[in-house]
Amino acid sequence: MAILLVEDATGAVVVAMGEDFDRWEAEISADEPLLLRGAVRMDRDEDGTRVSLRLGTGRRGETPDPDERLVERLSVVREQRSSGLELTAPARAINADRLHALNSLLRTAKHAGTCQTWLSVQTADRCVVKLKLPVTVTPSDDLDEAVRRVFGGAVEVRTT
Repeated sequence: MAILLVEDATGAVVVAMGEDFDRWEAEISADEPLLLRGAVRMDRDEDGTRVSLRLGTGRRGETPDPDERLVERLSVVREQRSSGLELTAPARAINADRLHALNSLLRTAKHAGTCQTWLSVQTADRCVVKLKLPVTVTPSDDLDEAVRRVFGGAVEVRTT
């Protein structure tokens, strides 16, 4: 059995891992955001509240389903479960050079995938024009960063 302390900017959670720590070691050691599935427990005492998570959806002592993904890298979940990529930019940030660069970026083999891509353009008077782009992609942090570079940071990137 392994006990992990998982922390973020809002606090810490104690994660109790059963005898299958080796099964999740690569994900846990990757230094990437994770999605953890399990049962949450809150213990309150005079020192405050302690939050813990027992991995797995079964009851204590039950054999976990070997196909159940209890620990996943968030980047993998995003790639597998996303259906679209929505880009929103102000009209002043749109020009022919940026559209050409965006088109080239989205059509590279590195970003090819099955998610529909949309570009929403906001005018100064708050009118929004949403365009369905003729390309499908695989959302990733690399793609998000590259799109932001194309638009000089003047774009919102959202995965749906």
